[in-house]
Amino acid sequence: VIPRGFDWQKGLIRSKWRITVPPPLAHFLSLFDLLGFEIVALTCLSKGSGYYCPPTHILQLCGFRLLLECPIDLSSLAVFSPIPAAGAANLDASSGLLRALPWYKTVPGLHLWDPSLIDAVLVSSPAGMLGLPFLTRNAKFCGKIYVTEVVARIGQLLMEDLLSMHAELLQFYGADVKPASPEWMKWEELEKLSPELKQVVLGEDGEELGAWMPLYSTANTCTETHEIRNNDMIVDNDPSLRSASALSKVEIPHQLFGTDETSDEIEKISFLCSCIIDSLEGGGSVLIPVGRLGTVLLLLEQISDSLESFNLKVPIFMISPTAEETLAFVNTVPEWLSKQRQQKVATSLWEALFNHVELRKVNRLHVFPSIYSSELLMMWQEPCIIFSPHWSLRLGPVVPLLHRWHADPKSLLILEQGVNVEVALLPFRPVAIKVLQCSFLSGIMMHKVEPVLEILHPKLVLYPEDLRIQDPAKENNSWSYLYYSENVQLRVPSFVEDFKACLETNLTFQLRPRRLTQQNIAIARLKGRIFLSKGKYFLAAPRIPMESSNKQLLYWGSIEPTCLLMALQERGLVGTIHWNEDAANSVCTIQITNPEKAVIETSARKTTISCEDENTATLIYEALGNLCDGI
Repeated sequence: VIPRGFDWQKGLIRSKWRITVPPPLAHFLSLFDLLGFEIVALTCLSKGSGYYCPPTHILQLCGFRLLLECPIDLSSLAVFSPIPAAGAANLDASSGLLRALPWYKTVPGLHLWDPSLIDAVLVSSPAGMLGLPFLTRNAKFCGKIYVTEVVARIGQLLMEDLLSMHAELLQFYGADVKPASPEWMKWEELEKLSPELKQVVLGEDGEELGAWMPLYSTANTCTETHEIRNNDMIVDNDPSLRSASALSKVEIPHQLFGTDETSDEIEKISFLCSCIIDSLEGGGSVLIPVGRLGTVLLLLEQISDSLESFNLKVPIFMISPTAEETLAFVNTVPEWLSKQRQQKVATSLWEALFNHVELRKVNRLHVFPSIYSSELLMMWQEPCIIFSPHWSLRLGPVVPLLHRWHADPKSLLILEQGVNVEVALLPFRPVAIKVLQCSFLSGIMMHKVEPVLEILHPKLVLYPEDLRIQDPAKENNSWSYLYYSENVQLRVPSFVEDFKACLETNLTFQLRPRRLTQQNIAIARLKGRIFLSKGKYFLAAPRIPMESSNKQLLYWGSIEPTCLLMALQERGLVGTIHWNEDAANSVCTIQITNPEKAVIETSARKTTISCEDENTATLIYEALGNLCDGI
């Protein structure tokens, strides 16, 4: 039986598998039945912990291993003590934190993978690339890194910021005497930690201690950025997105993202601004160690508007080694903007995308690389508003500022939801500063996921196991669900029906094609194996030679009923021929009555054999083989 879609001239079979024979041997044909072959596997290395530490997966696809995201868990810095206040001999011993040069926690389980097995890294957010230098500095890693230009640039600025803040800690604590095994990693030191902090270091079963590493150097980050500047690993944004919504390509209605979340966000920020105004009017300062760039820009606009409304002449300081470059860069990436701001770009080529440009012109916003800048010290004024890293409260300008204001009940500290406030403020006790913890909109809300899926029409949706209860599968969904857990490989079935495979040259010479007399094609049998290499399928000779067989698997040709009956009688089968001339197509039936019953119906289009006895079926098979061509 020749499968549908047979095209001998092109050397393709468009059925389950599509096989391409390399020229000039394109007139040979191979049939390979590899039903149910799975090509996708997903391993969740980490479910992540929010915006600053996105989930990390290993995806095995078409012979490639892809690492999806490579972040650092910066929330784990909470186990280390920050630099103490000037003039203080030591931090409060009761804080129970590690007084040592911090190490950084990479994705748990990633250190167990051989870097040479990772073919590529896909990064979708700046936070998702902070751990890349840990991977790229390993000589075994030779994969590609795919990232948009915007993510690469902002991620590089975040790395530079982190290295600068870490340099202050390095200067205070000094380099580790034993770089491979610092003192704080000794079990007797870890035993001093509270159960909560010990779990941060070790994980639930103690398997995460190997994920801690000393921070990379500037040289490590330079070698990555060098490759990105060569544009060998950049996936640029679709130019069509520069003047449209990022989701317009799939025509997702804007109402799916609705105004509910936006209204809630505006209401939340309005409340936040009112709290800031209250603190300022009371003579207190405001400290905002928020790391989300979009949120910082939005807060900057809303706070400046509020100050103007209340006629408050309070300076706003932005302190970060990379603040100057970051503010300059955000004015060059309109494709990341909301639709309203994109329209603003389209109508005015000379107008700044954000108001920080105007605020700096009128000296309401001041940007400095360090809290110890002489210009900042000369301009210093309280009360004030300060945007500065780091949200972990363990490094960066936020540390000396908290030492200054932690006991001031008039001042205000704004933290993001997800930060453990009690642990974060341990080194700054006693704490009298007001703390306002806010959650900011990020991504798509859970109740909007299903409407998006209804538009995208996926065949399969992969969910974390935790969401099985939150978002149970519905019977009327057109898609299926698979649920994955951390460090458990999930096999994902392939929905691709057609594949293309190359036939190795040494195997093509083993083919013995036979030409079909009715059609200008030839056909041959093949025994071999299929394997994947760099995303391509190959057919090759089997590793263990297979026994040859003369049994024919495929027959073709017309069957003359009288000749078939004679061939059956030669094998001891007794039967009669019945003709049905009234049918649209002439059908001949051979009824076998002895030694067992069987029926053979043959026409110009097909031959059907019905037989329950195995011996009789074997004899019929031999008779057909004697009359037809086959392979």
